Amino acid sequence: MHAAIAMISGGLGDIGQAIARAFCREGVAVSIGDIRSGAAASPLLTELRAGGARADYHRVDVTDEPAVAQWIAAVTRRWGSPTIVVPNAAVFAQGTLLELTSAQWRRDLEVNLD
Repeated sequence: MHAAIAMISGGLGDIGQAIARAFCREGVAVSIGDIRSGAAASPLLTELRAGGARADYHRVDVTDEPAVAQWIAAVTRRWGSPTIVVPNAAVFAQGTLLELTSAQWRRDLEVNLD
């Protein structure tokens, strides 16, 4: 087991990747979560692991509670209980106030706040 274990939602965005790199430089085991495919995570994982980092990827939608629970369970099985959680996932609907649908608004709130 490792002393520090981080989970980063929205980990394939620019900010999430920067956070993952910074943690890995400090020896933190990093589990990256995002809604993008595993193929999208491959370049970052290759980079991190080439530097000796412990890093993995889980495709997960943060609005799907069972999926998040499965991600936490997988990380716990692999490395132990997470010690750092970075709630970095975020979305925003583009357009004017009159163009924004209630479904878009709810999705933004669900991802960004819940």
